[in-house]
Amino acid sequence: MTCAIVLWVLLGTPTRYVSAVMYKTFRGVKWKTNALLTALLCPGIVFADLFIMMKILWMEGSSAAISSATLLDILTIWFGISFFGAYFGNKEKISCPVHTNRIPCQIPP
Repeated sequence: MTCAIVLWVLLGTPTRYVSAVMYKTFRGVKWKTNALLTALLCPGIVFADLFIMMKILWMEGSSAAISSATLLDILTIWFGISFFGAYFGNKEKISCPVHTNRIPCQIPP
């Protein structure tokens, strides 16, 4: 379970990278808002759910619970790499190989 959580945290960097590249490709102007929402929205909900589940397991005295120090370490790693992918993704932009013509083509009857 700890391995799955650590992988979930570490795979957040490619997620933020792809999100930043796609946002810049579509000419978004609020890249900081995009990076913040990508970093906090879905992972924040999952982490809050994980924390509630761990709290219940701690109260029951289960051995399946992750220690609070490990949970704090995972949270620190998550915040530490939160904007790493967005920083590098904001520097790139996907260029489309085809340009569209503004004048519509005439279709014969």
